Amino acid sequence: MLKEVLAPIAITVTQEKPRPRSQEIQLPKARPSVEVLPSPNDERVFVQKGPLEIITPALNDLTDVKVQKMLEDYHGKWVHWRATIADVGNISGDPYISVTVPRARTGIPVYIGLTFLASERKRIEHLEKGEVIEFEGKFRMFTRTGLYLDDCRVVS
Repeated sequence: MLKEVLAPIAITVTQEKPRPRSQEIQLPKARPSVEVLPSPNDERVFVQKGPLEIITPALNDLTDVKVQKMLEDYHGKWVHWRATIADVGNISGDPYISVTVPRARTGIPVYIGLTFLASERKRIEHLEKGEVIEFEGKFRMFTRTGLYLDDCRVVS
């Protein structure tokens, strides 16, 4: 019965000819979704790396214990980044912004969770997806696919 149903179906595969270089579509270059900015001059210790520079070494074939040891050097340190907003919300009553950074090779994005100080609520609650925000935040936790920052503040 199945053979009779599938028999009339035919599939044709054609190969598209490559476009000449003069007809290639040129896409505008997008700004990076996270940009590392200069750190302010105060007592806090700032990391001058972007999220992909921090998380990529953890993607090697390492155990979770080794990954945590590698990333613990960042714990409690600060970043000053400019990023494109993926979403705005609340977590346990605290204002929260999420950012995702695409990884070129795997396509699996790095997730960045930003928990803001309650005093920042009015500065972020009106923001929309796709807007760019400049902020400072302190490293709290890491996973193989994400970074989580606390005590975040809007800089501009």
